[in-house]
Amino acid sequence: MCLGGKARRFWESLTVEPCFFSYTFGLSIYTLGLDSLLLQKFCSPDSAPRNFSQSCSPDLVGEAADVSATSNLIVEALNALVVFLAGLWRDSTGLSKPLLHWALGVSILTCCLLLGSVYFWSIPGWPTGITAAVMFGLSGSKQLVYFALACFIGANSSEEERTQRLTFMIGSAVLGGLLGIFVSGYILTNLGYVYFFLIVICAYVTAIILEILFISEKPIEFKEKSKLLDVTKYSVLYKKRNNRCVIWLLMVNMWLMYTILTGENALSYFYLKAVYNISVTQFGILGSLFAAIHFLGAVAVVPLLIKFLKLSDYTLAAVAVFTVGFSAMCIAFNTELIIYIVISCSNILRSSLLTFHRSIITKCVNIEELGVFMSVCSIGEGLLPIAFLPVYDVIFKKTVTSFPGAFNFLSTAVSIISLINLWSAKYLHKKNTGDLAVE
Repeated sequence: MCLGGKARRFWESLTVEPCFFSYTFGLSIYTLGLDSLLLQKFCSPDSAPRNFSQSCSPDLVGEAADVSATSNLIVEALNALVVFLAGLWRDSTGLSKPLLHWALGVSILTCCLLLGSVYFWSIPGWPTGITAAVMFGLSGSKQLVYFALACFIGANSSEEERTQRLTFMIGSAVLGGLLGIFVSGYILTNLGYVYFFLIVICAYVTAIILEILFISEKPIEFKEKSKLLDVTKYSVLYKKRNNRCVIWLLMVNMWLMYTILTGENALSYFYLKAVYNISVTQFGILGSLFAAIHFLGAVAVVPLLIKFLKLSDYTLAAVAVFTVGFSAMCIAFNTELIIYIVISCSNILRSSLLTFHRSIITKCVNIEELGVFMSVCSIGEGLLPIAFLPVYDVIFKKTVTSFPGAFNFLSTAVSIISLINLWSAKYLHKKNTGDLAVE
């Protein structure tokens, strides 16, 4: 096939990837901008700073991290409620696109709210962070977007290609995040917060346009009609089936791993600021480097491991969990920035970790139940951090001046539990079905 034919075939194969790329591009810029805004609200409460690389005392960094952690709790809790309703909507209508419209629309309103906080700089960090968290939580944020797109792929792909389709979707998100993180520091330091959040709004509007152009969806014809938002649909969670225990073990594992990934991400900027005193621009460069590694893992390494080494989803998930736990332990004791970079780059499957779990679950349930199970995965990912994120925050605040990497020990401990869960799920799956594909 000629190069032009391959390019045309690739273009025609695109569905969710362009939309997810644009959304995560804006989201990555938004995340760094919000963290920086909250930090500067504490470090420079009287007026917006002209020098974003100015140093800030560890106590103020810890206070800003406290606001960020509380905001993350609110976002995750509200995400859980929104995704719960989204699961009922999807399995009642068979539609995912309206969920994307909601998520993107409310995210745009959140950015408008933050623009107001920038204009009225005297508004303190706490009300700014909490109000933005409520709005962003009601959007469903990345949880709802990922849920909607995963349901679309689950309903429009074969079991053989599903893992790769999901990882390509993650790859597009990582690429969007990579570019967003890379440019975010430069945008903030050169243009300021106003243009910063305006660019985020443009990215979200572009995502809506790309969704309209590339995602063609028709309602799924279900065997039985049901009422809209029928809560009894969640009874399928306890339906007798061969792999019921397998599904629950995998969902619990997703919740645990998502929690530690969220905890680490929430503290990453504050940790690097406290230990290495890096600037926003330097943080953006590091984030872009790590995102590039994760992108390579999603679009190149995973397909190669599946195609040539014939590794199962279980094996890929185990490798990803192990590297997350091991790297966290190494980072806890590290004091050199270059070593931190090398260790972080070893986490090449980090962004695809939850995808392997989701892929297995979609192969264990019927298409009519897909929305409920995917929503429960996301709900758990939203609720469990409510218990764990304060622990990360407390550990960091208590040790920020003596041992700032101590919170990584919690990540390592949870990773060990997750490996045990994975082995148990794999054993039960093989025992119940005799499927050699789980080897």
